[in-house]
Amino acid sequence: MKKVYFILLVLCVWNSKAQNVSYLGKPLETKGDYEYTKFAYQSALEYYKRALEINEGEPLLFQKIANCYRLLNDQTNAEGWYKQVIQAGSNDYNNYLYYAQALESNQKYDDAKIWYEKYQEQAPFEERIDKKLAGLEKVKRFFGDSGYYEITPVRVNSRTPDFSSTFYKNGIVFVSGRNKSPVVQKVFTWDNSSYLDLFYAEITEDEHLERPRQFNRRLNTRYHEGPLAFYQNETKVIFTRNNYYEGKEGRSSDDINKLKLYFAENNDGNWTNIEEFQYNDNEYSVGHPTISEDGDLLIFASDMIGSKGGTDLWMTKRKGNSWTAPENLGPKVNTEGNEMFPYMKNGILYFSSNGHEGLGGLDVYRASFDLKNEVGEAVNLGAPLNSSKDDFGYITNDDGASGYFSSNRTYELYDNLYHFSFDKPRITEIAGLVELKKDFSPIELANVYLIDSLTSDTLQLVKTDRKGRFQFEAEYDKNYIISAKKDHFSTVNIPVVNTYSHQKKEAIVLMERLELVAKVIAIDKVTKELIPKPHIIVLNPLHGNSLTPTRIDVDTFEYVIQPNITYVVGGAKRYYFTEHVDHFSGNEKYGEVFWIVPLGEIELDKAIELEKIYYDLNKANIRPDATVELNKLVTILQENPDIKIELSSHTDSRGSDAYNKALSQRRAESAVAYIIDQGISAARITARGYGEERLVNDCSNGVDCSKNEHQRNRRTEFKVTDY
Repeated sequence: MKKVYFILLVLCVWNSKAQNVSYLGKPLETKGDYEYTKFAYQSALEYYKRALEINEGEPLLFQKIANCYRLLNDQTNAEGWYKQVIQAGSNDYNNYLYYAQALESNQKYDDAKIWYEKYQEQAPFEERIDKKLAGLEKVKRFFGDSGYYEITPVRVNSRTPDFSSTFYKNGIVFVSGRNKSPVVQKVFTWDNSSYLDLFYAEITEDEHLERPRQFNRRLNTRYHEGPLAFYQNETKVIFTRNNYYEGKEGRSSDDINKLKLYFAENNDGNWTNIEEFQYNDNEYSVGHPTISEDGDLLIFASDMIGSKGGTDLWMTKRKGNSWTAPENLGPKVNTEGNEMFPYMKNGILYFSSNGHEGLGGLDVYRASFDLKNEVGEAVNLGAPLNSSKDDFGYITNDDGASGYFSSNRTYELYDNLYHFSFDKPRITEIAGLVELKKDFSPIELANVYLIDSLTSDTLQLVKTDRKGRFQFEAEYDKNYIISAKKDHFSTVNIPVVNTYSHQKKEAIVLMERLELVAKVIAIDKVTKELIPKPHIIVLNPLHGNSLTPTRIDVDTFEYVIQPNITYVVGGAKRYYFTEHVDHFSGNEKYGEVFWIVPLGEIELDKAIELEKIYYDLNKANIRPDATVELNKLVTILQENPDIKIELSSHTDSRGSDAYNKALSQRRAESAVAYIIDQGISAARITARGYGEERLVNDCSNGVDCSKNEHQRNRRTEFKVTDY
């Protein structure tokens, strides 16, 4: 199937006559390997099958044949060969994935689930497998709107690939492998088919197509031309082509001709001024463009660095004469699989993917794309637009009631164009509940709003009944936001609902009673950085009880508190001193307050001064006013039971050195004795008197200093010596 070239984005060309000379005397399998390395899978397959006739039961040939069928997108045959590969004992778990994909493509969904699960056991971090398994659980739901569709193949389909159409004037431009010349026969070695070119066909009154002809000789070359997009009233175009510009072919470092994007302008019916896209590169491919009518927003597919899977969708914006750096559309769209064939229409981004939940192969998805260029969740368009095969290249008329898409559902090895019409009811029912988050009890008489997600306009307002129920009749084919309000309650979640199918939609809005909540964090006193996973306690001084947190979010503790109360908030963390601070709750009855507990890091042998420790002249006894500060140290020791400290006393330089040292020693011992009397183990605290040995300024013996300068040296300190 031709579309596979746009999944892998490669092109290889070489001289077939030279191959035959180099093959003389080579084994069949070696010949197949050579063809395989040149992406000539159809030729490689024939050599491998002939080799297998000689080496019957050779497991390596099973693998090579299976890979060829997969790359040729012949999932019917791929299924049987991957089954043989696995039965032969292959330990490459990627074969589980390929086998599951083939089973899914062949509508053997129960068996596909088994092998996706086996693959997931070996690759547990691939999100696309979760999506695949989720899709297999609800296959029947994808058929919910199938009765509203009429799908017909178009008249211009040929016996070659025809796919990826774009509206243009009174018809469409599409990609085709049909030969545009009756004389020159170009062959693409991948599957011995013709190269792709652009063709135009007019749309008839019954929306079929007729009289296909070559679109433009200036755009079509001897290599692949692929999907394109028109803009600025169809006076400009951006199109996909192999790396071929101004008569020169470019290749990557591994000798592959990648895809690139090119711009052109319509000059009196001729497409001229062909220019390369700014982010084309020989080492990766860009293609499959969709562009806003003003030409300022471009979305394309690429396997450039930063892609999550094979090919991702990327966005760039025009700034003057250049484009912004491409931005990956992110995990709501892109998966570990392939995303491609984007198409923008009326605030919706359509694209194809084989990584989201679906029916098999590529499916068509849609996602909201709002005024801020923010993309919503991908939603499968369902059957019959999607099938178990590859479905892509979706375009639609303005009313969404008809359009075209591409699929290989009829002929697995190549694609056809299909027309769809959709006789859609205009109304879809949205029903739901408003509940209390804490216990899911219903909330009655809440105002519930239906909001257009694209314009933010409120479209309807209803009230919940006694059981918290609400219901809207909403327009089909839109994205909506459901919001709720009620006095003394706050909305916890705002559901987003789409009406892309006619199944009844459900939404649950959760609310919380408005309460006064304190959010508490701990920070480092010095660096002011957040301390992760601290221990926090909040005490109500009115009754002395500690509050129970209503929520703990890693670093933040939340408490329901009362107004007009000063709470004692404590914080603790290993390698930090436990601290307590007072926080006033404020006068408001509802809302949030943010409290911070600064914690000092424990540093060995770092002196910490105890303020307001005074002694009478030439005495060492503890005065009543000194006990206040010493009691704070007692608290520190009680709350940090693993630390050991040295308590030191210091004097100024007045008096003899010996006297000052003896006096300071007595004072230190007196302070330590007081602390021990408060229940602190003597083994945890040592008294040291340093006298005037450790002055904090220059006021040494014989230096004339003021009383305040001498006072700075008369101090009591402690330092942690062990913990």
